[in-house]
Amino acid sequence: MTGSAPGSVDLAPISRLLLDYWRSRSHDRLPTRAEIDLVCDLPQLVANAALIEVIDETHFRYRVVGSTLVDRARRNVTGLMLDEQLYGDDLDEVVRPLREVVLHRRPVRVRGYARGVRKTTTPIEALCVPVAARDDAFKVGFIIVVMSYESSSDDSASESQPVELVTCEVC
Repeated sequence: MTGSAPGSVDLAPISRLLLDYWRSRSHDRLPTRAEIDLVCDLPQLVANAALIEVIDETHFRYRVVGSTLVDRARRNVTGLMLDEQLYGDDLDEVVRPLREVVLHRRPVRVRGYARGVRKTTTPIEALCVPVAARDDAFKVGFIIVVMSYESSSDDSASESQPVELVTCEVC
């Protein structure tokens, strides 16, 4: 993890880039989709990013998934709902941070291990940031997630280790 300003959460470099970018667009409110353009503004994040549509507080759909995430998962989930068919018993753990983003309208950092088809002992960090709905500036309509993969020197790490969920209020 990389260092940051005093009193802030220590984030991976790509998480820090997304958080700083999101803050520069938020101005004490949720930024709109029109204000967020990772392809032009932060192309180095696109391969590790996903755009998730918020259907309601408990249902989500992948709108766009970056190539690194597709390669690591060994499947392209673009257009698919985040549901039991996709994640099985891990669904609650996968959508918990998304629910937190919707509930608090704040960025959320997740640390843990990859879930889905290809569970690994490789530690991951994901930063999830809210984006306003098209029809309601106070409602979360989309969530941008950027994921980084850390080197794991401990091959005995448990695949079922719970995810540590941190609301990034001090970032």
